[in-house]
Amino acid sequence: MSGGYHVDVPALHKYKDNLGSYQEQAGKFTELVAKADVGDESWGIIGLFTKSQYTETLGQLQEHLRSMQDGLRSASDKITSAAEQYQAMDDEVARLMNEILNRIGAAKESRHG
Repeated sequence: MSGGYHVDVPALHKYKDNLGSYQEQAGKFTELVAKADVGDESWGIIGLFTKSQYTETLGQLQEHLRSMQDGLRSASDKITSAAEQYQAMDDEVARLMNEILNRIGAAKESRHG
């Protein structure tokens, strides 16, 4: 098909599924990071000086993971929308081609009929 386009719609759906898997993994990692925040008692007297930096860094990591999940969700939604639009276009082109073929067939029958 020269000069045209071809979109592998099932490949778009598979890619979207992969994004969902990555989103789940980021969610699980976020849960693990939340468990890594231990209480002040665990740090001891000396550790209390570094705990605030640790807590701040942990918060930044959680924020990055949330942003990553949001980005993956957004990308997944956009890929799904693109796949649906390409499929709708393919379906419409197929419908129009069938309609043209039916009209050609009807015209041939009326000439020979």
